[in-house]
Amino acid sequence: MVKRKGQMFLVGALILCAAIAGAVISTKSLYMTTPSNFADDMFSNIESESRYVLNLIAKENATSKNIENRMIEYMSFIEYMAIERNIKHTGYFIIALPIDDDLNVTLINYNDAQINSVDITVNGTTKSTASLPHKEAITMTFEDVPDYMTFNYTLSYLDGTSLITQTDEINMTRRLFSAVNIRFVSGDTIRQSLFFN
Repeated sequence: MVKRKGQMFLVGALILCAAIAGAVISTKSLYMTTPSNFADDMFSNIESESRYVLNLIAKENATSKNIENRMIEYMSFIEYMAIERNIKHTGYFIIALPIDDDLNVTLINYNDAQINSVDITVNGTTKSTASLPHKEAITMTFEDVPDYMTFNYTLSYLDGTSLITQTDEINMTRRLFSAVNIRFVSGDTIRQSLFFN
């Protein structure tokens, strides 16, 4: 009887040691598979996925109102993921959509601040808006726009106490395109890009 109690004690101790070793190994392997810089990975994914998402939304229902609503939903999802990981995510989308001979240009503000002014110029015709609040969108219609055009925009907004003005001009060879501005702030790291699609 005494030998059996000792054997049971040894078997129990071995099982306890194996469980502790397994827990330590599994937490180490979880730590090693977590990306070392999640903000960089997330930024790169959003850069590449935004084009794909825009194309899906346009195929789903190619109207400016649908694009406005669905892109705000998409950006809200990105914002939720960013907040969970202590990343400040801002940006805006400019999406051009041909409607017969006309061109609808939609601006979606996801800048975490009001856009104070916007000027959009298509082939010399300029349309403006005085302000656009965060998480809102506006669509401007330009008439009789050819496939080959000059597209220019200038927008300004307050970032804290600083007035930021961004402008860009591009010669387009098609009437369906987008300009996407994305900015991530994570600790001391800032990543920003502007790309046309």
